[in-house]
Amino acid sequence: MLLLMEMVPTPLMVFILLCLGTVIVLYVFALKKLKTIHNEKVDQNIAEILEAKSKFTAEKKETLAAKEDLQKRREEIIKQESSVFAEKNILKSQKENFKLHKKESLERLEKRDQSLMKREERISVEEDQIVEKLEHVAKMTKKEAGEFILQSAKKANRQALKALFKEGEDQAQAESQQRAQQLLLDAVQGISVPSVLGNDILGRVEISDENFKGRVIGRAGRNIKYFQEKAGVDLIVDETLFLTISSFDGVRQAIATIALERLIKDGRIHAPAIDREVSKATKEVTKMVNDYGEKAAEEAGVPGLHKVIIKMIGKMSFRSSFGQNLLQHSVECARIAGQLAKELGLDQSILRRMALLHDIGKILPSEGETNSHALAGAKLLKEYGESEKIVNAVASHHGEEKCTSVEGEILKISDALSGARPGARRDTYEIYIERLKRIEEIGNSLPGVLQTYAVSAGREVRVILDPDRTTDEDPIVLAGDLLKRIKKELDIPGKTTITVIREKRDSLQG
Repeated sequence: MLLLMEMVPTPLMVFILLCLGTVIVLYVFALKKLKTIHNEKVDQNIAEILEAKSKFTAEKKETLAAKEDLQKRREEIIKQESSVFAEKNILKSQKENFKLHKKESLERLEKRDQSLMKREERISVEEDQIVEKLEHVAKMTKKEAGEFILQSAKKANRQALKALFKEGEDQAQAESQQRAQQLLLDAVQGISVPSVLGNDILGRVEISDENFKGRVIGRAGRNIKYFQEKAGVDLIVDETLFLTISSFDGVRQAIATIALERLIKDGRIHAPAIDREVSKATKEVTKMVNDYGEKAAEEAGVPGLHKVIIKMIGKMSFRSSFGQNLLQHSVECARIAGQLAKELGLDQSILRRMALLHDIGKILPSEGETNSHALAGAKLLKEYGESEKIVNAVASHHGEEKCTSVEGEILKISDALSGARPGARRDTYEIYIERLKRIEEIGNSLPGVLQTYAVSAGREVRVILDPDRTTDEDPIVLAGDLLKRIKKELDIPGKTTITVIREKRDSLQG
């Protein structure tokens, strides 16, 4: 032992010892690993066995349930077969009873038929005897009596049907009139057009004193001639302190008015200043025209218009008809048409579009070629790709062409409503007086009329009859005739009321 302790370990011995230790460690680790794998395999097998057992148990339960269900169905089928068999026996019994009952019924019916035939023969003989007696008493054959009764019945039925139809017609007319009035009221009520669509450029410029007239006219009339040539208008200078700008083109009139106001305010009126101010006013009014057109299309609810058409719409703001601004009238028509289309179930977009564009021909220079703004406007719209329905509606809204659509007729109604609205238009004094005179002349020309009075711009007419030349039935007939003639010969917007007075007074002296 002392010898071993004194031995010095060599590197080979150390290496051998290390190898032995490593082998022992690896052996122990391999044993543990094999044991772990074995345990996992055992656990897995146990789990598979348990799962297979549970599946087998479940399948066994399902099989038992299916057997029980099959047994129940068999029992039900047996019950149903028993029930069907019993019903079959009942039906067989009922069929036999029915055959017996049928036989008895046929025998009873046969006996009844024989009895009825005998009674009919007896009644026929008695009827012939009665007819012979009636023919002898009435001195009229059976055929003649039948025709007389038939004619009387037809006459009575005709009168009854006539009265019934008349009542239905009156009721339908009253209901349709009430419905139409309600539709128009709903369409017009609440319709308003923003004042931004109009303009307050009146074509008149006020000057402070007479000296400005000389400056405007210039030496030898050079200033006024140059201004008229540059602006394309006529400038009227009279004894008042107003300078009037006249032009058939409302846009030119607006440009000239703005330019002249600035020239007068500046005080320097000569050719370069006129060029400068007219050029500036032209740019401003051009922008106003485009703005008015876009705003009007937006207010009317009409998108997708051509730029040229929008510009033409904007120019409507500088044109009036019977005192009503043309652009405001067109937008108002579009809104009324849209409301009517909504009530009637029509296409609102088409009606709004044709209503906004219906008077576009009034600002065209080519209106004079056709002598009709409707036809000129229709031609323009066709050139810029508007649909045939819209073109026809615009061309026919004053009757120059035949209207081919319901929308076109609605356009006429919208146009009339906008023009007939109280305060929408104003007539000149001469037209107003002439209308009243014509109504009174028509009334006085009717037989039995003593005097006719037209008031309220011709919307109310009062007629006084001669009682000696008329009867109590004449006022109704005369009122109808007068109303027809007024509607035929005069164009009066709105409703016309006619009041006929026939008064006869008698006095006795005793």
